[in-house]
Amino acid sequence: TTRYTNRTEFLQRITDACRTLEMHIHPTHVTRLGVRYIDRFRDDALERIHEFFRPELLGPEVVPEFRANALQILSEGLFRTAEGFLVAKWGLLPENTTIDPTAILPEPKGSWILDLDAYSDYSDTPIPFDSASLVLGAEMLVKRIYSVFRWGVTAAVDLHFGRE
Repeated sequence: TTRYTNRTEFLQRITDACRTLEMHIHPTHVTRLGVRYIDRFRDDALERIHEFFRPELLGPEVVPEFRANALQILSEGLFRTAEGFLVAKWGLLPENTTIDPTAILPEPKGSWILDLDAYSDYSDTPIPFDSASLVLGAEMLVKRIYSVFRWGVTAAVDLHFGRE
């Protein structure tokens, strides 16, 4: 989904989707469970990106001369987590560019993205499809993504976007 008001609603949608799959499709096994959050910063938020994120994430973008002349700066990492793995992609995208056309549409102006994909891989040993277990697993993945997001942002994000 691209629209939800809070984590509880998001997890309810996952619950509904799993139950619907279970009732109508009757899947037997799961080989991967994943949750992905993509945050995109545009316009005035893009101009203030160096205030919103820790310098460790911004890399060369913290240097004013680099930031002023940068057209594209992208970083990517694959991390092991207690739940499985986390793929993180972040950085500056130029206009009309994407790193994933299925999830991040190109835009006419430049933007800055934070794309966090947490997943558990069961491809070696598929697990039984069980809605309740999958929702619990998804909730753990959501919490992992949120902890990474909170680590990376500063209080300026909450002030700018009106969150407390």
